[in-house]
Amino acid sequence: MRNHIKSILTKALNWSQHNKAMVLLMFLLIFLRLLNLESHVTFLGDQGRDAIIMKRILSLEHFPAIGAPTSIGMVYLGPFYYYFMAPWLLIFNFNPLGPAFGVAFLSLVLGLLALTIVNKHFGRLTGFFFLFLLTFSASNISLGRFSWNPNLLPIFTFYTLYAFYRLLSDKPFTSLWKDVGFSLLFGALFSFSLQLHYLAAFLLPTLLVFFLYQINKTKQFKLLFIRLLAAIASFGFFSLPLLIFDLRHNFLNSRNFIKLFSQGDVASNASYISKLSETATGLFQHTFQVSFNGLTSLILLLLLLLAFVRFSGKKQSLFYWLMVVNLVFYILGFSLMSSGRFEHYFGPVYFSLFITLGSLFAVRFTNCSLCRKIIPIFVILYLLANFAKFRVIFTPGGYQIKQAQSLSRFLLGKISQTPYQIASIPYTETHGQYRYFLEIFDKAPLEENSNETAELLFILCYQKECDVLNDPQWQIAAFANKKVAKIWNIEGVKIYKLEHRQEP
Repeated sequence: MRNHIKSILTKALNWSQHNKAMVLLMFLLIFLRLLNLESHVTFLGDQGRDAIIMKRILSLEHFPAIGAPTSIGMVYLGPFYYYFMAPWLLIFNFNPLGPAFGVAFLSLVLGLLALTIVNKHFGRLTGFFFLFLLTFSASNISLGRFSWNPNLLPIFTFYTLYAFYRLLSDKPFTSLWKDVGFSLLFGALFSFSLQLHYLAAFLLPTLLVFFLYQINKTKQFKLLFIRLLAAIASFGFFSLPLLIFDLRHNFLNSRNFIKLFSQGDVASNASYISKLSETATGLFQHTFQVSFNGLTSLILLLLLLLAFVRFSGKKQSLFYWLMVVNLVFYILGFSLMSSGRFEHYFGPVYFSLFITLGSLFAVRFTNCSLCRKIIPIFVILYLLANFAKFRVIFTPGGYQIKQAQSLSRFLLGKISQTPYQIASIPYTETHGQYRYFLEIFDKAPLEENSNETAELLFILCYQKECDVLNDPQWQIAAFANKKVAKIWNIEGVKIYKLEHRQEP
């Protein structure tokens, strides 16, 4: 055992001596994702809500069968993220920094493991460009620094596609277990990806096309069919909690999901070309931190895809084309949606783009003398454009965890009666971060959807003025015969304490 560890360390040392530039990038990758993590970490309502659920899992109070609600409609994700990240909350002794550090740590470790896969399949030069693009990607740095279910989607969709690529191998392994191992892994990872965000469903066209292609190419129908059954069984097993929830609630989640599309809440009513242009604009904006108009973005995207097909070399593997096709189908599919083009919505294609672009750079850098001058210019511009977006370096931290803890301690001293309730104005502002600490302090308010009558109501006002007595929110409207007892300004939030008027 000792000799084995020594051999590994020796190989790692030799590799680092011959790949000093890559080692430097690895240190920068770690540095940019952990620098000032506590002061800049996002801890708002969604993170507070998730922390409450993780805390209740750890205290054996509740084991959820559903995950976070989606931003459109009453459609819920699976609960994978809660169970996966709960141990980090325990490791940090219920400090909500734990899940944020967990996301950062997993993004680092799994990102570096992805580098070994890229090096193996595409060579070290492609690996270098891939690592460079990943290291300085402002969007991926942002997503890798706080706890939220879509933030792990870039990593999980990459490994889903890699496991699927291994499933497509036309060579049987030495045992049945090894033969279906990657199939089981693929099914699990695809389930996890969908539970992180339903946008992972846009992987399906790519998976279907390559599965049919491989069957037609290899004629290994029986082998691939067995692997497909294993993948479906694994997917079903890890999706079981969500399925049980649907069965127990008359397929509530499935019906709401279908309703979104049937009523046009998700699909865009605008012209497809305009939405495709928006998607291309969003891709360039969040990947390269540059803004083009829709037509320019669409033309550049087409040129980029043509370059992937024409100039990446004739000996590219099936894995490479899997990345290219995933990028194409995701953009085409996502362009059907009416939602905004935010950075986390491009999670399923970040790694695909970095790998294909890195491979293109590697091939052209080796075979084209002009490209050896152009590519370094692009690399420098990419670094400068993303560097300007590194908020962790150029902006002071908000210490949102400390702010939430401080305000919660203040409220703790003002709770003279129970049960009590919390509400926010405007209703779009959340208060899950305060609910978490109040629950940790053993003074939890009523659940947000509780019908129990509260004795006190605290309203967090995020506006200049709030009409707390006449606001139509049901928690406020249901608080009958109310009066304002106290008003405080704490941590930039105006807090109203409402009580019931005493009957004469």
